[in-house]
Amino acid sequence: MSQYEKTIQAELARRGRPEVSPRWVEAWIRLELGVLDWLDKARWRREVRIALECIDASTAEDNEKLATSLMGPARN
Repeated sequence: MSQYEKTIQAELARRGRPEVSPRWVEAWIRLELGVLDWLDKARWRREVRIALECIDASTAEDNEKLATSLMGPARN
């Protein structure tokens, strides 16, 4: 799991959404912003919220397709 995924996983737990794949959240954020290094904490949380809205409006299959297209296949 990448450092971004670990950070996202912690944010998902904080929001009571541990069932959501951190890969999907990262993919939705990257789709809009590309690079994530420059995000401050407030912007990071806002982007996670927006990503969750996108995830909720999409299917699991489409969310995984997006993640795979941007970040490659899931690693176990």
